[in-house]
Amino acid sequence: MYYQSDYILRLIEDAAKFLGKVLHTYQESEIEKLVDEDGVIDELTFFEYRLNRLFYAGKYCEAENLLFHALEQQDGNRYLNVAVSFYQRLSSVETEKLIADGYSEERIVAGLKRLRAMFPVNDSENE
Repeated sequence: MYYQSDYILRLIEDAAKFLGKVLHTYQESEIEKLVDEDGVIDELTFFEYRLNRLFYAGKYCEAENLLFHALEQQDGNRYLNVAVSFYQRLSSVETEKLIADGYSEERIVAGLKRLRAMFPVNDSENE
């Protein structure tokens, strides 16, 4: 019985080591995308990285606040594609997870309305 539990513990340790290496490699590859060959960090890519970290940590409110802070800057329109992608992913999050962060589906709608007000769509093509 002792040998059996020892064997299971070793399997768990090995799996943990493997996952640690995989996650470490993944994080290194994510960071490599942030820096070009001259060692310069791309601001938009770094912003997306920060937003995604918050999103995947379940910090939806904090991520949205960061997003709108960037959108309200003078060159905020360059973050528009990031905003659309953020809300697309956010709309697929389970309601329970949203509520756990003090977020709601109504807030998604409000955020999209705010986004549309900031960047109105020219409907002249439809006329």
